Amino acid sequence: VNWSASLGTATYGGVADNWGIAWTAADINDPNFGVVLSAINPSTSFTRTATVDYMRITVNYSIPGTLNWYTVSSGGTPIGSGSSFNPVGVAGSGIANTNTPGTTTFYAACSTNPACRTAANFVINANTSYYRDADNDGYGNSSDIQINCTGIMPSGYVLDNTDCNDADASHHVTFSFYVDTDKDGYGAGSLVNACGTDAVTPLLGYAVNNTDCDNNNASVYRTGGFYVDADNDGYYNGNPAFTTVCYGATFPSGYTTFIIGADCDDSNSEVHPNHVENLNNGIDDNCSGPEDDTLANPTTAIIQPICGTTLTSLYHTIYTQPISGAEGYRFEVTNGANVRTYDAPSSAFSLALLSGTNLYATTYTIRVAVKTAGFYRAYGSSCSVNTPLVPNTTTIITSQCGSTLTNFANTIYAIHVPQASKYRFRVTDGVNPERIYESHVNRFNLLDLSGTNTYGTTYIIEVALKFGTTWQNEYGAACNITTPASPPTTRVITSLCSRSITNLWTTIYALPSSDALSYRFEVVNGAQTRFFDTPNPRFSLMQLSGGAAANTVYTIRVAIFYGGIYQPFGPACTITTTPAATRGAATDLAIFEVNAYPNPFADTFKLDINTSSDATVAIKVYDMMGRLVEQRNVIVTELGSQEVGSNYPAGVYNIVMTQGENVKTLRVIKR
Repeated sequence: VNWSASLGTATYGGVADNWGIAWTAADINDPNFGVVLSAINPSTSFTRTATVDYMRITVNYSIPGTLNWYTVSSGGTPIGSGSSFNPVGVAGSGIANTNTPGTTTFYAACSTNPACRTAANFVINANTSYYRDADNDGYGNSSDIQINCTGIMPSGYVLDNTDCNDADASHHVTFSFYVDTDKDGYGAGSLVNACGTDAVTPLLGYAVNNTDCDNNNASVYRTGGFYVDADNDGYYNGNPAFTTVCYGATFPSGYTTFIIGADCDDSNSEVHPNHVENLNNGIDDNCSGPEDDTLANPTTAIIQPICGTTLTSLYHTIYTQPISGAEGYRFEVTNGANVRTYDAPSSAFSLALLSGTNLYATTYTIRVAVKTAGFYRAYGSSCSVNTPLVPNTTTIITSQCGSTLTNFANTIYAIHVPQASKYRFRVTDGVNPERIYESHVNRFNLLDLSGTNTYGTTYIIEVALKFGTTWQNEYGAACNITTPASPPTTRVITSLCSRSITNLWTTIYALPSSDALSYRFEVVNGAQTRFFDTPNPRFSLMQLSGGAAANTVYTIRVAIFYGGIYQPFGPACTITTTPAATRGAATDLAIFEVNAYPNPFADTFKLDINTSSDATVAIKVYDMMGRLVEQRNVIVTELGSQEVGSNYPAGVYNIVMTQGENVKTLRVIKR
């Protein structure tokens, strides 16, 4: 055999290749038993080295006699024979079947030498159940099972069998929920076990509550106490007892929550105490008594000179004949099928007071009913008036033309034009390019304009109108408005005034001014007057030359640097240091106070802020359903110029003001 030129293993001979030699056990067990390996170099010219790392001799032999199996290591009687042996069911093995896991030791010995025995273990593995995990969430399906004793888990199976929904990886654990038969999110009855993501997220058909008053009707789910108002006219039937009603998102028909008066006929919505009486119709329309149909109650009518004429505007005042002792007047205004009413305390009104839209170039028919003794009597004779043509222009209100503003944030009003969808304000100073601001409401201020506003300047302001999608072609009459000669004064914030401080390093804040290049704080105590100039709208008494003392009253005013000079000082503010005031580390007073005015409001409201921070203020407005109505981010110096609420419907609103970590919530009412 040629010697291999590379590292490797070479095998010589085999089971059937004994080279014609027969060995005895004594030969093999002889200490000199082995083989001789010779390597021959056929070349006489080269020297070669043969390397052998190790040698292994495998001896194949046949055991004389039979291999017997015993249950004990010595003595005893064989229970089986053969080179392989399965003891299951064999008499004397102790293993009747494979149902019981465990390990049993047996002993093998040659029949020619029964005392020489070798132990062998027979192992019965336990069966393991594996469960199908179709959605791969780690939780198995108890009804889909595979069992084996190999210890190898089949692919797609797990040991867990608790999955309540093996088709959805997000649902695998059972929780306690209430049955929601109508699937409206509200349950009923007692808790049942059902599949879910967690204890608060049930599957469709289950709920975390049991408050549904009708679990078979998805449109109703809650109960409430109401008064019966069968005809839905707002007046209850006179029974003061609450009726419990199962209802849903909408107010239940046929009921009311308020008692504003008892209905004399709860089957007819045209009969109630606030209805106008119709004479001689056989019905007591206003619930004042049956005699209304025959009794001559007072009536009134629109004063005649205006009937048949064209109004000068939609705000034109319309008068009715006054009635002595009248408690009010109801104006009924009709245009085709559109009928509207307005209840007035006096004998005058205008079309602009009506809800809904008034049209230009339209004829309206008006009747009036007078209220006496708590009831509206019959309508008087009708009167028709015509509204004017669509106006081409509007202008700034007369009272503001020729005036001087107190600051740039003053609101400038145009004469309101009903149905105008937008107002375009054109502002010029005769020198710089004109600036334009468009608004959905009839007002703006100079801070709304892009560019720079100048003090001591007269601005020419004109207004154009937009109806629908079309702008009118011309502006109204020009109006001159002058800005103040210099920026408004500033002051220490109100919340610090008339206050005592315990730390001489307490920070004192002034209202910031967007025009200020620096601030001068004037501090007076007794005969001593000192000043402190700083680019920031804040300082502390200890920054003054000479510092500050305890138990002292300080009067402080603030001026801003503008136009190369310090402007006049603002209002004075007194701050008192306590007798025990210390000189500890500087203390910043975190001040954040906000007020809304007017409140309630009819059109818009403004916000008045006292804050010790210059950070931007976030304004969020929510209605009472928690829906976000509007949000703005405003710098402190412009907050006072913000008008909010112009497009809100009547109702109650929560205003959330946030500045840094400070949060203030206000509630306002729009009428």
